[in-house]
Amino acid sequence: MGKGGGKGGKGRIGKFIGLAAGIAFGFGGGAWGFLKGVTAFSRVMYGLSLGMSIGGLFDKSPKQSTPESTFDSKNNTVTSEGTIPIVYGQTKVGGLQTFHKMDVDGKRLDKDVVLCEGKIHDIFGVTANGYLTSVQRLNESKQTNIPVFGIRNNKYPDAKVSIENGHAEKRGFMGHAVENSQQSIYQDNVDYSSFNKFKKLKLTANGKTVYIFLTDDNTTIDLQYSLACNTFGKIYQIILGDTYLSDLQTDGWELVNPVICQNSPSCLQTFGESPCYKRDVYCLTNGGQDGNNSTVYTYLGGKEQDAPSQYLTTGGYPNMAYVHADLRYSEKMGAGNPTVTAIVQGMIVYDWRDKQYKIL
Repeated sequence: MGKGGGKGGKGRIGKFIGLAAGIAFGFGGGAWGFLKGVTAFSRVMYGLSLGMSIGGLFDKSPKQSTPESTFDSKNNTVTSEGTIPIVYGQTKVGGLQTFHKMDVDGKRLDKDVVLCEGKIHDIFGVTANGYLTSVQRLNESKQTNIPVFGIRNNKYPDAKVSIENGHAEKRGFMGHAVENSQQSIYQDNVDYSSFNKFKKLKLTANGKTVYIFLTDDNTTIDLQYSLACNTFGKIYQIILGDTYLSDLQTDGWELVNPVICQNSPSCLQTFGESPCYKRDVYCLTNGGQDGNNSTVYTYLGGKEQDAPSQYLTTGGYPNMAYVHADLRYSEKMGAGNPTVTAIVQGMIVYDWRDKQYKIL
């Protein structure tokens, strides 16, 4: 988790598309059964051979090697082996790149990425090379404050969560049993006062409080400061009790829909204490996160979906969920051809038992 969450290795596209709960079918010829006889769609089939949007397509250029970095179309990988998955449940998807166009300065890159067959419920957690972008959904205004993860408590009715500025408790916790282990988040001999300049994620329930310090990604943190986080991955580890010894899960705390990204935890927006007993409260970015100047337009594959503006080049994407990424160069995002990924909440299916449409 954490810093490496947005990158993948090189190889065939079939190795990189994971389907939720291990349920996957439709690969190979069967995935294209609905296209038989649709001759007008042949341009998309041809366009799918342009390359992949997942894998090792994005390499950051060292500053000393190039005086000015730009997007690079030469990093496209050409393949005719692309397949489109059917997604049930929830999973992170890279998809197939079907369109790629740069401006003359190499500072803007437009690309289409087909994710899966539609119609699906939702697309969220969109990243370009691991950095959260702004998101534009069909018939909605552009979203620049992006949900990164949610918090809920399933045990205590008085549970509250907030992200605050200002002074935190000296030890970063209150009401918890003190552990002397280096891996414990509760250490009586650790002074967190030097981290009070950063925002804090505050979790309070049943007379216990934990402050998780949200630092910049370039902040150097000694191992003893278990509650100081310069990556979202470390925040998730603390809440889940993975690697760090804590009683947060025992006290009913739960992580909801976490997005793996390379943005700094300090980009989260502050908000006051919000009740979270059996209720999801989402932590959003403040709109100034790295990658916010790029916008990804999401399409869920429904019948109301219009053909893309570059239809004459790519053809349409009937019954397919896809994204159109309008990427703007930034130093952190780097050069090359950014890998675009998203979390997909899969196909809506009809449950004959209660005659309702559901997300599996």
